[in-house]
Amino acid sequence: MYIEKFEARSLARGSKVKDLLDITPLPDGSMLRLPLLAVRGESDGPVISVLAGVHGDEFEGIQAIREVFAQLDPAVVHGTFIGVPVINPPAVQVGTRNSPVDGLNMARTFPGDANGTVSQRIAYHVAERIIAPADFMIDLHTAGAKYTMPLFCGYGHRDSPQSEDSREAALVFGAAGADVVVGHTVRPGVTRVNRGTTVEEAGKRGIPCLYTESTGGGGLRPEVVSFYVDGVINVMEHLSVLPEEPVRREPGQVLVGPGCQILAPLSGFLVSKVRLLDQVKAGDLLGTLVGMLGETLAEIRCEYDGWVTMIRTTPIIYAGELSYVLVLKEAVE
Repeated sequence: MYIEKFEARSLARGSKVKDLLDITPLPDGSMLRLPLLAVRGESDGPVISVLAGVHGDEFEGIQAIREVFAQLDPAVVHGTFIGVPVINPPAVQVGTRNSPVDGLNMARTFPGDANGTVSQRIAYHVAERIIAPADFMIDLHTAGAKYTMPLFCGYGHRDSPQSEDSREAALVFGAAGADVVVGHTVRPGVTRVNRGTTVEEAGKRGIPCLYTESTGGGGLRPEVVSFYVDGVINVMEHLSVLPEEPVRREPGQVLVGPGCQILAPLSGFLVSKVRLLDQVKAGDLLGTLVGMLGETLAEIRCEYDGWVTMIRTTPIIYAGELSYVLVLKEAVE
């Protein structure tokens, strides 16, 4: 069916649905479709929307949604599970971060445009039909092919009931085995890392939400899939979509502060001098850019105190590409 006709709250009670949602025709005459895995219980309750495949080189979330769907029994579900394991089919098909169709990064494209490029149209319809009806949203990411991150659960840390609901769910998801849970704040002068994302879109609509990250490399790691499955189930139990009590234990570390992206000032060969979750201070050396003859082209140093939460692992890097992400020191819980 066309995605414009999909209504999450109109699914039949006690149903378990596999379907393909038509987005837009492609030049070869085929239809761009998003896979839908949905379960509505016998009784009313919250709608939880779970997304993956926003970037085409991140695979664990795709498999995790399929495994969660396979486990769900409509007879015990209280509410509705909406799973879209592949948000960005063109990128997933070729294993790239950005879409090969229009070159856009889907995670910088929301809220999209109904009359825009292919990626913009996907973002618009996902926002309107998958995110908008949700009482809670989860977006499952990994670090992708060129980066590495810890097992990670993030949410927007604000002074609002929505933020508090997101925080509680992030801690519950993190209890499945996260290395770190991060509450993102905003600091003037620091570029936000969530601009144009599903999380920002949900936040604008007043929907509590969280997102995940994990080790990258472009593969399918069973331990990460298991962490994501356990985390989603834990949150569904926390929201009383499922009847069991969620696992509750402290994640490895909880950080609160703004995220800060650090871009490569020049092209070169990146040699990192830090490890994930290292605590660094303003002026500390993060990495060195080396030239073809082994000469030092530039040093990448941090401007703020914080913790290293993403590292570029593919050493060939071009000017302006992301090299590191820090969570800046603001508070530690």
